[in-house]
Amino acid sequence: MPPLNKGIMKAMNASMDISSAETISQVIRAASWQPSRVLRAFREPNSPLRRNWNAIVFMSIVFNWISVPLVLAFGKLFITPNAEKLLYVFNLLFDGCYVLDILVGFKAGLILDGSIVTSSKKVGEHYVKTWFFLDVLSVFPVDYLVFFFASMQIQYLLRLPRLIKIFKSSLFWENWEMNTSNPSSIRLLKLMLFIMILSIASYEDFPNNNKWFMFNATKMSESTLHDAYIKSFFWAFTSMSGLGGESSLPRTYVELLFTIFVAVVGVGVLAAVIGNAWNLLSEDPVNEEYRKNMDNMNVFMSKNNLPMQLRNRVRQHYECLVSRHGVAEDMIFSSLPEHLRLDVSLFINRELFEKVPFFQGCEQGFIKRIAVHLQPRFFSPGEWILHAGDYGSDMYFISRGKVQAVDLQGEFLSKMKRTASVQALKYTELFVLSKEDFDSVLLDYPEYNSRIEKIAAERLEQVHHELQLIHRNRGILKQRDKNLMDIAAKFRKGELAVQSADKDLLPLGLSKQSIQQMSKRELIELNAKVCSVSQIIAESLQNCKIN
Repeated sequence: MPPLNKGIMKAMNASMDISSAETISQVIRAASWQPSRVLRAFREPNSPLRRNWNAIVFMSIVFNWISVPLVLAFGKLFITPNAEKLLYVFNLLFDGCYVLDILVGFKAGLILDGSIVTSSKKVGEHYVKTWFFLDVLSVFPVDYLVFFFASMQIQYLLRLPRLIKIFKSSLFWENWEMNTSNPSSIRLLKLMLFIMILSIASYEDFPNNNKWFMFNATKMSESTLHDAYIKSFFWAFTSMSGLGGESSLPRTYVELLFTIFVAVVGVGVLAAVIGNAWNLLSEDPVNEEYRKNMDNMNVFMSKNNLPMQLRNRVRQHYECLVSRHGVAEDMIFSSLPEHLRLDVSLFINRELFEKVPFFQGCEQGFIKRIAVHLQPRFFSPGEWILHAGDYGSDMYFISRGKVQAVDLQGEFLSKMKRTASVQALKYTELFVLSKEDFDSVLLDYPEYNSRIEKIAAERLEQVHHELQLIHRNRGILKQRDKNLMDIAAKFRKGELAVQSADKDLLPLGLSKQSIQQMSKRELIELNAKVCSVSQIIAESLQNCKIN
């Protein structure tokens, strides 16, 4: 270490004796670590990178649903050695996508209960409980284990678990419906692709190929792969839809059982078509309202050419709102009698009443009356909840989320002139209690007036104390920055010698008490700026030596 850096560190240790060197090192490590841009993009549920990755995984799913039945049905007739090698390359490529999707599953952010979850631990726990075992089963490499011992037909028979992954495609469809201005076309495409995939998978090669109509009429063994594939798809589609003629009746027991299976699948598909059509006409009120609002919002955003980032924020807000409030709560509450409405409101908000000091020690009747009047509000990241200087006529209770002014669950913002602006940092749910509703409850419980006045006075005093500390520390940091820059300027000009560095660095206005009152963020900034000035001084001295 250069002599100058030693002098600076010595001076800083003399004026910054916080608690221990270990504490400082922890702060420095916290400041130096930042997640990569790719990881941050994957943690955003609707980021462009996530959408592109979902498209790649979906392509892998469709490839396996087409290639596996294709090889099982026509492998003996049409698949040449060169085509087999090409298929093997694509299998490796798309199997690699399956494996990477498992790794992404442990890091990719998701929306749970109206909040975006990015914690690796919580995301991993949710992934293990939902899709992990299905993803592992779908990519288990049994076919690679017998690659040198089994025929291509056997290998592809062992690739059938790859088709399980299609159950996860529902997540991709939902995301695409939400991010398009014409979701009805996406739903229709989904239905048609589902029918096509089932039709493709419904064809198998039979040993008695001289007895069934399709083989006799089309002479599959003499056709090209393209002809055989199209004709087989036509047979499967007509059989599933009930449009097949008498000339395609099976003649063997195997053919009979297979036709029955296809007919049963066809009945299921027909029921799915009718069910989808019915759902489009008579969806439940919440989903119907959500889809209607989302469709209208997509058209509005497309018509006005809103930037993609702003569109994603709007869509994410709607998705979180529906995820949190999956049912029409207002409709349910209005149908309940008053005594049940009181009990249900108390149970739903029980955690809020347990954590807010304001309600601790209050009797059940008072809390029930308050619970009925609480109105939920939902705020997106970056949205302003309160503005400094506004007169507050409502009391806000933070149920979940994170805001810039108050960070702890259970804090409340009461009726006073706002001394600071409050901004949501995450998707935040608040409960609002208006002054009129609160006064109406106090008329029946006048004994709580003095308690409320005392809590409000204590809260106001605490806020003023915190503001004073913030302003005082800002002044200290401002003066410190000025002194450090003055010292750096002196070193550049050669007006300050190395021996006097300690002497000039000591009077920075930083006492032990002021350092202890600084927040972790301010300590990180302090360390970064001191290191920056150290480097400037060292470079200046080096230049002086060279000159």
